[in-house]
Amino acid sequence: MEENTNPMRNVQICGQREIADHLMLYPNQDRTRLLKEQTENLEEWLYQDEKTELELAYWIPKYIRMRGNTKFAAMGEMSATMRLIAESQDKIGWRRFTEVCISKEFHRRQTFFLQMTNNRLNGKVWTKQLISRLLQITHSQWIYRNISLHDRSNGYLRNKTAKT
Repeated sequence: MEENTNPMRNVQICGQREIADHLMLYPNQDRTRLLKEQTENLEEWLYQDEKTELELAYWIPKYIRMRGNTKFAAMGEMSATMRLIAESQDKIGWRRFTEVCISKEFHRRQTFFLQMTNNRLNGKVWTKQLISRLLQITHSQWIYRNISLHDRSNGYLRNKTAKT
């Protein structure tokens, strides 16, 4: 594997390397607030128009809020089908979930649910929309990180340079 030589890639603001593993876990108050708001937006979308199977709508935001501290399957009492989904996602992992690598079981469960309802969505469209919304959450964390690092007037690097 070729090592990235970009000097900004591993800038340390909090004493840890700012990489994908760390990004969604960083306990910064503003990042945490942003994650909370974004997760609430996702949750609203999941419940909107009764488009999402109820267990999926309940557990997906909870999994995000746990920030990888607990395995999906260990988060509480769930149906056998939901446990299968959770265990499948646990094999993929939290970090990969935040990179929008989700278990195919989400799609299967949601497709079955939509086939049983009068909703005009299908499982493929719903899954694409879920992925898009998960990407928005992760991308907003990266944007926040980059602005707080590089902003010309208040960014970490600007302030660090001004002090020396």
